Amino acid sequence: PENTPDLQTFYPGHLLSTAPDIIFFWVARMIMGGLEFMKDMPKLDGTARTKMEDLIPFRDVYFHNIIRDQQGRKMSKSLGNSPDPIDLVGQYGTDAVRFTLLYLAPLGQDVRFGEENCEQGRNFANKLWNATRFVIMKRDQYISKQSEPKFESADAESNGSVQFIAKKEHGASFSTTVPSSLADRWILSRANRTARDVKKAFDEYQINEVTKILYDFIWKDFCDWYVEVVKIQPDSTPLAVEILEGILRMLHPVMPFVTEELWHALTNNDGSVLIGRDDYISADEGKISDSAEADFEFIQRIIESSRLLRANAKIAPSKPIEMIIRVNKEIDSALIETSRNIIEKLTRCETLSITPEGGAELSTKDYTSDLVGGRAQVFLKIEAVSEKDAENEKERLRKELERIVKQYETLQSKLSDEKFTSRAPEEIISKEKLKLASFLSQIEKLKVSIEN
Repeated sequence: PENTPDLQTFYPGHLLSTAPDIIFFWVARMIMGGLEFMKDMPKLDGTARTKMEDLIPFRDVYFHNIIRDQQGRKMSKSLGNSPDPIDLVGQYGTDAVRFTLLYLAPLGQDVRFGEENCEQGRNFANKLWNATRFVIMKRDQYISKQSEPKFESADAESNGSVQFIAKKEHGASFSTTVPSSLADRWILSRANRTARDVKKAFDEYQINEVTKILYDFIWKDFCDWYVEVVKIQPDSTPLAVEILEGILRMLHPVMPFVTEELWHALTNNDGSVLIGRDDYISADEGKISDSAEADFEFIQRIIESSRLLRANAKIAPSKPIEMIIRVNKEIDSALIETSRNIIEKLTRCETLSITPEGGAELSTKDYTSDLVGGRAQVFLKIEAVSEKDAENEKERLRKELERIVKQYETLQSKLSDEKFTSRAPEEIISKEKLKLASFLSQIEKLKVSIEN
């Protein structure tokens, strides 16, 4: 090579991204070429290249995935198994296709791709879009009711409008808003934990792990739970705005177009662009709270338990219910009491009683019940049913039990097969074990329901 300013400035680079099938045709050859020919090339400061890292052309090599069809074949025009990316983008959206491909691409493994996979990315983009519209609506309602808005407003425009999230330089972090409830502490902890785990996954080039972490947090924690909390307690609106702004920063490398559009709508910041290292979100370890997460997960399980009981007892979702929660410890009783409003609203509970363990026996003819992690027992009042209806319900539950038992036995046999466990990736085996545990839990609950 010639000793040019460009060579001195840009050699060596940091990362090479390439296909795994040219490791020895190109990657190894580049490294050997650097070791051989760069010895006489000075660095930018004029000193000699004596260290290995100054000679080789890159430090990290990322071998990207090969996209295959559902049968594992390479895509080619002759086979006719290669969809036109432009058509996919037109049907599902650019970011949806981008997210789907990254979500399906574990490090070091090829991707089996079908067009229907893109529906997941499209649904995720729609979920985020609708959640943002809701948060903006709640923000505007909140402002109209506040004489002094509680949002961060250092960069407020002079015309009186409030800019909720100022563009933070050199790394942003989650929330200047003080959490006012258990749900607020929970979402703030989950957001910072997500930011920490996403950064770690990016640093380790686990790109599909990044998408899975973000997908779970955004869809399950923020959209499915916290958005519902904001509907019940409007004082959580400022924190919801800040959490969402951080979500858009974290998701931006994965879905740049949707997040850019939503970020401008959320921040009212038309002149800036959401891009670059300094705009990314960083975790505040001090705001990660294992206790807050465990406490709110307990509340979530109570709500989920009541919903399951309602479904099993065939109580209409719109019908108000009577609920009794029996707890083992006084601290759990106080915890449920602080979240009473959320439990009542999310379960459509007309009357909620929190009682200590050991009270009067409740008849299984009048109440259906479920244990929640050994910490509480949830009872729902049910309407009296005829013997015929009871027998019909018992028969339905027996058939459901038979179906679940068959699935459990099939999966148990699969996990007992040494050929499967020795060849399958650890990630797949872990998922199958979780599914097995879920089947076992369903079996136990169905047995209790039949007995009741």
